[in-house]
Amino acid sequence: LGVLITMIDDRLTFARDIKGDVSDLFGDIMFKTVIHRSVRLEESPAYRKNIFDHAPRSRGSEEFIQLTQEIIERCRNSSPTHS
Repeated sequence: LGVLITMIDDRLTFARDIKGDVSDLFGDIMFKTVIHRSVRLEESPAYRKNIFDHAPRSRGSEEFIQLTQEIIERCRNSSPTHS
């Protein structure tokens, strides 16, 4: 379906450079959604919870919701039409 960047920390120049390089390489198949590095995402497995239960209002939770919507949209747009 596409290429997803995860665990990115936009504060780091190196991370921004890699993000740009990946975007240049994969272009249109890149997901617009990016999953950023976050304490809440990193700690949720320790609590044996998904991010939606552990920190439902966190940036990570919002990004995964956005990714889900983007995946659904891509699936709808790529599904064959029946005549």
